[in-house]
Amino acid sequence: MINKNLLFRLLIGFIAISILTIIVIENKKEESLNNTLLLEKEKLKNSYKNTLDIFYEKANLIFYNNLYDKQINTLFINAQKEKLYEYLKDDFFFLKSKGLKQLSFYTKDNKKLLSMNKFLSSSFLLNKEEVKKEHIKIKVLDEDSVLSFTKPIFDKDLKFMGTIQLEFSLNSLIKNIMQNIEFNSFFLLENKSVNSKIYKTFILNKNFVIRNDNFTKKRFEEDILLNIKNHSTDDIKIQMKNNRAFSFLYKNKGVLNPVFFIPIIKESNRNIYLFSYLNKKESLYNQIEINYNLFLLFVIFLYVLLVLFLYKFLSANKSKNSLEKKHKDFLDAIDKYVVMVETDTKGIITNVTQAFCEICGYTKEELISKNINVLRHPDVSPKFFEALWKQLKENHKWEGEIKNLNKFANSYWVKGTITAKYNSNNEVIGYMSIRVNTTDSKQLKKINSLLKEDLSNRLNEIKMKDKNLLDSTKVALMSKVLDAVAHQWKTPISNISINLSSLKAKVSASRIKKDEIFTLSENIEQELKSLSLSLNEFKSYFIKTSDNDKYDINEVIKEAVSSVKNDINTLNATVSLNSKENILCYGVHNEFKHIIVNIIKNSLKEIASEKIKNPTIDISVIKDKDEILIKYCDNLEKKNRAIKNIFEEENSQNIKEEDMLIYITKLLIEKAGAKVWFEQNNEGLSLYIKLVSKDRRKMIR
Repeated sequence: MINKNLLFRLLIGFIAISILTIIVIENKKEESLNNTLLLEKEKLKNSYKNTLDIFYEKANLIFYNNLYDKQINTLFINAQKEKLYEYLKDDFFFLKSKGLKQLSFYTKDNKKLLSMNKFLSSSFLLNKEEVKKEHIKIKVLDEDSVLSFTKPIFDKDLKFMGTIQLEFSLNSLIKNIMQNIEFNSFFLLENKSVNSKIYKTFILNKNFVIRNDNFTKKRFEEDILLNIKNHSTDDIKIQMKNNRAFSFLYKNKGVLNPVFFIPIIKESNRNIYLFSYLNKKESLYNQIEINYNLFLLFVIFLYVLLVLFLYKFLSANKSKNSLEKKHKDFLDAIDKYVVMVETDTKGIITNVTQAFCEICGYTKEELISKNINVLRHPDVSPKFFEALWKQLKENHKWEGEIKNLNKFANSYWVKGTITAKYNSNNEVIGYMSIRVNTTDSKQLKKINSLLKEDLSNRLNEIKMKDKNLLDSTKVALMSKVLDAVAHQWKTPISNISINLSSLKAKVSASRIKKDEIFTLSENIEQELKSLSLSLNEFKSYFIKTSDNDKYDINEVIKEAVSSVKNDINTLNATVSLNSKENILCYGVHNEFKHIIVNIIKNSLKEIASEKIKNPTIDISVIKDKDEILIKYCDNLEKKNRAIKNIFEEENSQNIKEEDMLIYITKLLIEKAGAKVWFEQNNEGLSLYIKLVSKDRRKMIR
């Protein structure tokens, strides 16, 4: 798995150190190139100086070998220039082949006496202070630019007689310079009143000119100069204006080569530069750049390898640390929670966990190097341990439960497995036992057995108390029901008594008629039927048979509605039932039916009393697990409802006779263990009955 955080940090470090390395190596490369340029520039300067020295020696050699002559002195002193010309003509022709361009003689008054090259314009005259000294100058003439050597002439008495000038072509000087170095070199003259036919403007700086002869044209590479021009023409102009020596590198076809500008002798306030450049396919500078670039690539490659190595190393180290931590956590967890002991083949303890120590009560220091028998319980027979060791030696494994003795002489039980430990040669070197403390389990079983016995006794006592309490509750409830039923029986019994008294009086008076007897008989029969019905209902209130235990709520409600259908139709009322099908409830079918019938009758009675038009009764049934909620609503907007008051009344003596049915309904609901509450709103009264549906047969068992 890639460690993105570590990789990101290493990449940032790689980029930072790579940038730093590039800067350092680029600086080193620049320094190396500049040092090489400096060495090459010094080499070029030395070549120029050496060439001047050579020409100086050449001028001296000509002077002393060819011109230091009595005849020449005599002719020069006597100003016999024709004879002097004839005398030197052959020598001058020879010296021209050696690079001598002009040979001139000047009198002590600094007037030109003779110039051997009649096709070359006159040289510049020296001032009075210079005539008696040797001088080296570069002179710019209309026809050419020359290197001039001035030699004073003295007689035998060292009396100044005049001067001799030896002038060499600058092309000869360039040829000699280029013999010692590989650079293509030219002299650049500041553009001040020069012959445009002999000189042309220098491409790199219009303020300077270059010789426009065949020797220059052959070596002049305009495309190279245009390439050099791209370096910085303005910088070249500034440096040359300040008469500074400078150099730089240019690149042609991907190869680095040097360019040098070296100021030399300044003549008549005219700057003169030696301009040199190199144009090679393989240059030292290019090799330096390639070497540094290769070195940079090599260093970057090393950095990449280093980053990869560091990533692998740090990832491995992190994984190792993580693994070690997990291993340590695992070992700590084993030490803390796993009951383990290790012994050698003789039963000497070599290692124990902290969990083992906590069970036996000993410390690690107290157990290690002790025999495992220190934990043996005296109740365990020696034969048990003989069998254990025998099985270990034969099978190298044992499983079972052992009773041990801790440090404080308390017994404890462990269940575990003993396995053999092996060395690299697969030889048994000891045993390891992993155990589970079963002491608590055994004690728990014992306590559980005692608790079961005690609980059984207590449950029997509670059952007896509950039975007595249930019986007393039923008696109290039955007393209330009997009280209510007694009120209900008063009317039919009173009516029967009145009818019998009327019959007795008429019989005594012998004034009774047959149809009157029939009417009285029907009245008494009707009252007896009502009384019989009440007795049957009362008889079903405390039924304990299982026939009525389970019933369908919807079916019972429908039966209740059907039993008062005539009264509903008389008042033109509408009764609706909203319920899912097959909602079953445990309880007494007849009791629930009487509850619904009595509530409907109460509503119909109040509807008739208030003369409500289009009365409605809505019954909804909702089941949630073992609970069934019945919502009963009518559209009677009367605020003070009798049914609500009756359900809140505790004393049956305060109940009116006409409200006795609702009071009995309340008692039946209490008997069923249901809860009742009311909600009054603008649309009428809502009655809620929450039934708890439980199998009474299971409760009885």
